[in-house]
Amino acid sequence: MIYFAVFLISILLAVGQLTFFSKLAFWAFNPNLILAGILSYAIFGQEEKNQWFVLIPALILDLLVGRPFGFLTLALWLTFYLIDWLARILFRQNDWPAIVLLIMSGVLFFELSLVGLIKLAGLLHLINKINFEWFYFYGTIPLNILGNGIFCLFFVRLLQKIISKKLGEKI
Repeated sequence: MIYFAVFLISILLAVGQLTFFSKLAFWAFNPNLILAGILSYAIFGQEEKNQWFVLIPALILDLLVGRPFGFLTLALWLTFYLIDWLARILFRQNDWPAIVLLIMSGVLFFELSLVGLIKLAGLLHLINKINFEWFYFYGTIPLNILGNGIFCLFFVRLLQKIISKKLGEKI
Protein backbone atom coordinates (compact mmCIF):
# COMPACT_ATOMS: atom_id res chain seq x y z
CA MET A 1 0.00 0.00 0.00
CA ILE A 2 2.83 2.40 0.83
CA TYR A 3 4.45 1.79 -2.58
CA PHE A 4 1.20 2.59 -4.35
CA ALA A 5 0.90 5.82 -2.35
CA VAL A 6 4.50 6.76 -3.19
CA PHE A 7 3.87 5.98 -6.87
CA LEU A 8 0.69 8.08 -6.91
CA ILE A 9 2.34 10.99 -5.08
CA SER A 10 5.32 10.74 -7.46
CA ILE A 11 3.05 11.01 -10.49
CA LEU A 12 1.30 14.01 -8.97
CA LEU A 13 4.63 15.67 -8.14
CA ALA A 14 5.99 15.08 -11.66
CA VAL A 15 2.82 16.36 -13.32
CA GLY A 16 2.75 19.36 -10.98
CA GLN A 17 6.39 20.08 -11.77
CA LEU A 18 5.85 19.94 -15.51
CA THR A 19 2.55 21.81 -15.65
CA PHE A 20 2.31 24.31 -12.82
CA PHE A 21 5.87 24.87 -11.58
CA SER A 22 7.32 25.20 -15.07
CA LYS A 23 5.02 28.21 -15.55
CA LEU A 24 6.40 29.82 -12.36
CA ALA A 25 9.86 30.21 -13.88
CA PHE A 26 11.14 33.76 -13.82
CA TRP A 27 14.52 35.18 -14.81
CA ALA A 28 16.75 32.12 -14.66
CA PHE A 29 15.05 30.41 -11.72
CA ASN A 30 12.80 27.41 -12.17
CA PRO A 31 11.38 25.90 -8.94
CA ASN A 32 12.06 22.17 -8.75
CA LEU A 33 9.39 20.31 -6.83
CA ILE A 34 11.05 16.89 -7.13
CA LEU A 35 14.40 18.23 -5.88
CA ALA A 36 12.68 19.86 -2.91
CA GLY A 37 10.92 16.64 -1.99
CA ILE A 38 14.05 14.51 -2.34
CA LEU A 39 16.23 16.90 -0.34
CA SER A 40 13.68 17.19 2.45
CA TYR A 41 13.42 13.39 2.59
CA ALA A 42 17.23 13.09 2.71
CA ILE A 43 17.58 15.70 5.46
CA PHE A 44 14.67 14.97 7.72
CA GLY A 45 13.53 11.47 6.94
CA GLN A 46 13.74 8.57 9.33
CA GLU A 47 17.07 6.88 10.05
CA GLU A 48 16.39 3.88 7.77
CA LYS A 49 15.30 5.44 4.49
CA ASN A 50 13.88 3.52 1.58
CA GLN A 51 15.93 4.62 -1.43
CA TRP A 52 13.24 3.46 -3.85
CA PHE A 53 11.11 6.38 -2.68
CA VAL A 54 13.69 8.64 -4.34
CA LEU A 55 14.00 6.64 -7.54
CA ILE A 56 10.28 6.59 -8.36
CA PRO A 57 9.67 10.37 -8.71
CA ALA A 58 13.05 10.89 -10.37
CA LEU A 59 12.33 8.22 -12.99
CA ILE A 60 8.82 9.49 -13.65
CA LEU A 61 10.07 13.05 -14.12
CA ASP A 62 12.94 11.80 -16.28
CA LEU A 63 10.53 9.90 -18.50
CA LEU A 64 8.40 13.00 -19.03
CA VAL A 65 11.22 15.54 -19.51
CA GLY A 66 12.75 15.89 -22.95
CA ARG A 67 16.38 15.42 -21.91
CA PRO A 68 18.27 12.24 -22.67
CA PHE A 69 17.01 9.59 -20.32
CA GLY A 70 18.90 9.05 -17.08
CA PHE A 71 20.69 12.36 -16.54
CA LEU A 72 18.09 13.84 -14.23
CA THR A 73 17.60 10.57 -12.35
CA LEU A 74 21.32 10.08 -11.82
CA ALA A 75 21.82 13.68 -10.68
CA LEU A 76 18.90 13.42 -8.21
CA TRP A 77 20.08 10.01 -6.99
CA LEU A 78 23.65 11.26 -6.40
CA THR A 79 22.34 14.35 -4.65
CA PHE A 80 20.14 12.24 -2.37
CA TYR A 81 23.04 9.99 -1.36
CA LEU A 82 25.40 12.91 -0.73
CA ILE A 83 22.92 14.85 1.40
CA ASP A 84 21.78 11.71 3.22
CA TRP A 85 25.40 10.93 4.05
CA LEU A 86 26.11 14.49 5.15
CA ALA A 87 22.94 14.57 7.27
CA ARG A 88 23.78 11.27 9.00
CA ILE A 89 27.54 11.67 9.45
CA LEU A 90 28.40 15.36 9.65
CA PHE A 91 25.20 17.10 10.72
CA ARG A 92 23.53 14.93 13.34
CA GLN A 93 21.80 17.90 14.94
CA ASN A 94 18.66 19.32 13.37
CA ASP A 95 19.29 22.98 13.97
CA TRP A 96 18.47 25.47 11.24
CA PRO A 97 22.03 26.45 10.21
CA ALA A 98 22.85 22.79 9.52
CA ILE A 99 19.60 22.28 7.59
CA VAL A 100 20.17 25.44 5.52
CA LEU A 101 23.75 24.38 4.76
CA LEU A 102 22.57 20.91 3.71
CA ILE A 103 19.89 22.36 1.44
CA MET A 104 22.20 24.87 -0.21
CA SER A 105 24.91 22.25 -0.76
CA GLY A 106 22.31 19.82 -2.13
CA VAL A 107 20.96 22.29 -4.68
CA LEU A 108 24.50 23.29 -5.69
CA PHE A 109 25.57 19.66 -6.05
CA PHE A 110 22.46 18.85 -8.10
CA GLU A 111 23.04 21.74 -10.51
CA LEU A 112 26.74 21.01 -10.93
CA SER A 113 26.25 17.26 -11.31
CA LEU A 114 23.57 17.82 -13.95
CA VAL A 115 25.90 20.18 -15.86
CA GLY A 116 28.74 17.67 -15.50
CA LEU A 117 26.63 14.79 -16.79
CA ILE A 118 25.45 16.85 -19.77
CA LYS A 119 29.03 17.91 -20.57
CA LEU A 120 30.20 14.28 -20.29
CA ALA A 121 27.45 13.12 -22.63
CA GLY A 122 28.44 15.84 -25.08
CA LEU A 123 32.06 14.69 -25.00
CA LEU A 124 31.01 11.09 -25.59
CA HIS A 125 28.81 12.24 -28.51
CA LEU A 126 25.65 10.89 -26.89
CA ILE A 127 23.96 14.27 -27.33
CA ASN A 128 24.75 17.47 -29.20
CA LYS A 129 27.20 19.62 -27.30
CA ILE A 130 25.57 22.23 -25.13
CA ASN A 131 27.63 25.32 -24.48
CA PHE A 132 26.77 26.83 -21.13
CA GLU A 133 27.06 30.58 -20.99
CA TRP A 134 28.86 32.24 -18.13
CA PHE A 135 25.50 33.66 -17.08
CA TYR A 136 24.47 30.13 -16.17
CA PHE A 137 27.17 29.99 -13.51
CA TYR A 138 26.85 33.61 -12.38
CA GLY A 139 23.09 34.02 -12.67
CA THR A 140 21.20 30.77 -12.94
CA ILE A 141 22.96 28.67 -10.33
CA PRO A 142 22.88 31.36 -7.58
CA LEU A 143 19.19 32.05 -8.30
CA ASN A 144 18.43 28.32 -8.23
CA ILE A 145 20.31 27.91 -4.96
CA LEU A 146 18.37 30.76 -3.38
CA GLY A 147 14.96 29.92 -4.85
CA ASN A 148 15.10 26.15 -4.53
CA GLY A 149 16.72 26.56 -1.12
CA ILE A 150 13.73 28.54 0.14
CA PHE A 151 11.41 26.06 -1.54
CA CYS A 152 13.22 23.13 0.12
CA LEU A 153 13.07 24.86 3.52
CA PHE A 154 9.30 24.93 3.16
CA PHE A 155 9.25 21.19 2.43
CA VAL A 156 11.57 20.41 5.36
CA ARG A 157 9.32 22.39 7.70
CA LEU A 158 6.27 20.58 6.32
CA LEU A 159 7.95 17.19 6.82
CA GLN A 160 8.94 18.19 10.37
CA LYS A 161 5.32 19.03 11.15
CA ILE A 162 4.06 15.73 9.71
CA ILE A 163 6.62 13.63 11.57
CA SER A 164 6.15 15.48 14.87
CA LYS A 165 2.37 15.05 14.56
CA LYS A 166 2.79 11.34 13.78
CA LEU A 167 5.14 10.88 16.76
CA GLY A 168 2.75 12.85 18.98
CA GLU A 169 -0.09 10.47 18.14
CA LYS A 170 1.94 7.37 19.02
CA ILE A 171 2.83 8.62 22.49
